[in-house]
Amino acid sequence: MSHELGHIEDDDRAGSTFRRRVATFEAAIYIGGDPVRAEQLCRAWVDRHPRCVTVEPVRFVYTGGQEDGVRVKLINYPRFPATPQEIWSAARALGLHLLAELAQQSFSIVATDATEWFSRRPEDLPTPQPNLTG
Repeated sequence: MSHELGHIEDDDRAGSTFRRRVATFEAAIYIGGDPVRAEQLCRAWVDRHPRCVTVEPVRFVYTGGQEDGVRVKLINYPRFPATPQEIWSAARALGLHLLAELAQQSFSIVATDATEWFSRRPEDLPTPQPNLTG
């Protein structure tokens, strides 16, 4: 069947099994912080914003240190198909929620089509460029 979400293929029932296929799209939030607290926050968030996410502990290793955190993944789940824009919107909203509640300074969203980085560190703000056309 064709749908505003793209092409969705439904198979006829074969016994007790049903199959649906949708276009693949995923977005993963990478953020530092306590993995147990992050899972609690994600559980509460999906209760308010119906969706399914995975929460996996990760360790970020970077120049000068390391930090524990999580990867929170959202996918185009065939049971409840979504557009890439809807998945991006949900990832941004959840990422900003985690940023505040985990008291972090930045996070990234790595999706099928692009990567976005969010920071609230003052030193990360772009510096104004001088107007040379005056």
